[in-house]
Amino acid sequence: MQSSQGAIPMQLSERCSSAQTYWQLIWFLTPTVTLCEQQYETFKKNLPGNGIRMLSGNDNVERWTKQSDWDAILANVRIVLSTHQVLLDALTHAFVSMSRLALLIFDEAHHASQNHPANRIMSNFFLLHIKDEDANLPRILGLSASPLISPIARQVEQNLHAEVRVPKVHRSELMRHVHMPEFIQIHYENGPVNGGTSSPLLAALECALPEYDILQDPYCINLIRQHHEGRDVREALAKVLRSRKTYCSEQLKTLCSKAKAMAEELGLSPMNCSPMLLDGLSQKVEKLLHTLVEEMHGDAEFTGLVFVEQRVWVAALAEIISIHSKTKDLFRVGTFVGTSQFSKRKANIATLPEPRNQQSTLDDFRSGSLNLILATSVLEEGIDISSCHLVICFERPKNLKSFVQRRGRARREKSKYLIFRDNLGTGKSHKDWQSLENEMRAAYVDELRQVELAEELELQREDGERVFRVPGTGALLTLDNACQHLYHFCAILASGPYLDARPQFSFNEDPPGNTIAHVVLPISVDPVVRTAKSTASWRTERMARKDAAFVAYKALHHAGLVNNNLLPARDEPENDAEELQKSKNQPSLVPIRPSFDPWQLNAIPSQSDYQIYRRVLIHLTTPDQEPMNMLLHTPVSCPEIPSFILHWNKVKKYEVHISQIAPSALAPENIQIMREITHVIFYSVYHSRMQESSLDFHWLLLPCNVQDEIEDFSSLSQWKQSVTGSRLASDRLHENHCDISTWGLVEVQGERRRYIPHALVIHSDSDGGVPLHCLKAIRMPRRRNFLYAIDNEQNCNDAHTRIEDLNAEDCVVQNLPASYTIFALLFPSILHKLSTHMLADRLRMTMLNPVQIDDSHINTLVTAITSSAADEKDNYQRLEFLGDCILKFVTSVHLMASNLTWPESYLTGKKSRIVSNGSLTRAALEAGLERFIIFDRFTGARWSPRYGGDVCESPECAEQSWRSSKVVADVVESLIGASYIVGGLSKAALCIQTLLPRVPSRGLLSELLPLALGVQQY
Repeated sequence: MQSSQGAIPMQLSERCSSAQTYWQLIWFLTPTVTLCEQQYETFKKNLPGNGIRMLSGNDNVERWTKQSDWDAILANVRIVLSTHQVLLDALTHAFVSMSRLALLIFDEAHHASQNHPANRIMSNFFLLHIKDEDANLPRILGLSASPLISPIARQVEQNLHAEVRVPKVHRSELMRHVHMPEFIQIHYENGPVNGGTSSPLLAALECALPEYDILQDPYCINLIRQHHEGRDVREALAKVLRSRKTYCSEQLKTLCSKAKAMAEELGLSPMNCSPMLLDGLSQKVEKLLHTLVEEMHGDAEFTGLVFVEQRVWVAALAEIISIHSKTKDLFRVGTFVGTSQFSKRKANIATLPEPRNQQSTLDDFRSGSLNLILATSVLEEGIDISSCHLVICFERPKNLKSFVQRRGRARREKSKYLIFRDNLGTGKSHKDWQSLENEMRAAYVDELRQVELAEELELQREDGERVFRVPGTGALLTLDNACQHLYHFCAILASGPYLDARPQFSFNEDPPGNTIAHVVLPISVDPVVRTAKSTASWRTERMARKDAAFVAYKALHHAGLVNNNLLPARDEPENDAEELQKSKNQPSLVPIRPSFDPWQLNAIPSQSDYQIYRRVLIHLTTPDQEPMNMLLHTPVSCPEIPSFILHWNKVKKYEVHISQIAPSALAPENIQIMREITHVIFYSVYHSRMQESSLDFHWLLLPCNVQDEIEDFSSLSQWKQSVTGSRLASDRLHENHCDISTWGLVEVQGERRRYIPHALVIHSDSDGGVPLHCLKAIRMPRRRNFLYAIDNEQNCNDAHTRIEDLNAEDCVVQNLPASYTIFALLFPSILHKLSTHMLADRLRMTMLNPVQIDDSHINTLVTAITSSAADEKDNYQRLEFLGDCILKFVTSVHLMASNLTWPESYLTGKKSRIVSNGSLTRAALEAGLERFIIFDRFTGARWSPRYGGDVCESPECAEQSWRSSKVVADVVESLIGASYIVGGLSKAALCIQTLLPRVPSRGLLSELLPLALGVQQY
């Protein structure tokens, strides 16, 4: 059943939600997380069509430090429920403004007094703008069922800019449905506890407290260690030795006092180890058990609520009731304690940890599964629980509010409200409570109070009011919040777990009777703003501390160390706001555009006949064989590359030398001859993957001698005719063509396997008949990648290296000499080497042109852009390690020289963001660097000759692929390392500026380094 206190805001919220502007919010404030969760469920159930969001400390609200975070959280939200502190922080840092609120509801509005967050919300962000006609302020609704004595009620009215009202029109009807419980006082004796006067555990605690060795306290040990290390901790150490107050000693003292209080209240039984013995209960507990049994008297619908002061006592009493012979079969007991324990708050050894699933306790109580709840004062107000037959106060209520709130839980007809009172009669009696309540009710209905209220407002003084509002955002700094802001700023400066980064306050009398405060911030803060003092003298140190903190934090804002939201600026300068909205982290895979094709440059004329060709001489040598020369004609110029080795098998190797020759102007008929020759050479190996009718090759091959400067195309045409087709080996032998070096690939008739001829052996017939010709040959290898040596442990088929004997009479021999077929086999590997160097050369001349790297260092660039996945002999990993170090160094120097007032933590944060893999990847993708990276391993398995039309196709038509973002970032660092190897630190810095334009730059490193070091030597 929904209470009237919950129904009122529900109906009002529904009306405002339909009338409010789309961007305005209804904000419902509660004092506790438990109450917030309850109201959230109620709103969701009754207003399902509205966007409803609950915010609490459990959502890590303190980590939402950007306007974009809050905008995303509040998108499509109409109603927000939170505790007061959440809204106060959001208003303070200008993430939410009062103009965005249409209705502001304060549940349990009696809290809006003194320094409570509810009062600070109104005083700092509402009351200051009441007289401003242009201010767009929300409507205010306060709800409370708690009693307020006249002066307090007036103060709450003033703080909320509202009037206290009670129902009068339907008051008689209300009284008919409200059942006042019977009030009974239970007297008990404060006599000795049954079963003795002390327990071994309590005696041990009482003995340990006075004998506690303060020098063995962990905090003292740490201070002494710091003193031996040369740190100035004498004042802190002397203070501890004088006061004997440390975290551990205070915990021991608290534990001892709590144990004594527990023994006096509950007896010694709860201190026993499991199982609990029930012969040492206090008379008060015995009285409670007797009262519960007596009031139960077999009522199946009985429901009861017992208020207990201490969390530990709640657990102990619940255990006693659940196992005591008088009560264990009568009561189904549940417990409920406060849920506002902040995760980062220091733990108290004497505080019972928060039990889990407390919401289920309330649900079970409402459904009847539980009939008795033991709770702390958290269930006094707000929490919607069923009306009870019996409400017991195990201790006297501390104030009128508690008295009335607890009594309100006993709302059933013929219910009872019991308060335990010792035999000494201390504390207020029932008549005293009733008198105060009557006074309160009279004040509520007295509408003549308005005249008195106006007079009080005229006489009110605003002592200690100082505010600073940031013009751009409206973020507000006050005396009340300055200290917490300053402590937060100093906390994030800590660069180590053992450093005390708290601001240090000192106080002096000036003039006598008044106090001024000085504050010193951590040493990492710039000296100009490291110290501050209060602008006025105060009667208390508390106000002087606030004043000094206000001055210090305002100075930090003017120095740029605090942003316009009054939060530590860290690594977020305003001019980089858009870039820094992006996460430092990058997805593991990013879309990559097709790799750059170096052969496509100037390839458009290939659709017609070429006129000018660049020529490259490819020279192959291997032991025991004649060198082979081949001219490669391309429309694209190729860079000079060092010689390299191709591995035919485990033993045999080819050394490849590539050199440039002057370009050649060719007539169309000569080009046609070269295309036909190229077709013959490629066809000997790649015939199954070639286009039969197309001769438009992008690369043209031409056999030559080193001495030839001018090609003899008439001879080449005749040579082409002579090497086309195949012949029987027997025909060659009959014509006495026994020079095996001129033979082509060999096939056994009826088989598809092909062989490379090695030698020809003639065996004479013993009868003097026709001699037998034995052809020794090696199988054509299936390998297509000859760039890598064959590992000795690799499982390699020796059939491709073993010499086999073939009957020459059964063989067919290709007319093209086998040396040209071998060249065709090796050509994809040679072409891959050329392509990688052309790719690096293109990168050198375009993107890295400002770095001015000489073409003699292309091999270094090839290494820098080769990923480890490419499985090349050299990859970027070592260069990446070097570049990473250089990038961090150069970035650090530039940041130090550009931000002379930034502390170490700010510089570290900014540097980390710049050099993060996410930033490097984004910069590389924006520049198009990913198109120059060699990602994949070369295999040559499906290689086929390229045609002019294929090369001219736009690479933009190709599909994007997904690659590792870390590889892209690593290549940026490897190029920085390569630049350092080529030209030292100056070229590395120039490469950084070229690839990472967002790195701050203020000049040459030689000029910046003294400036940066000067900052450290200040």
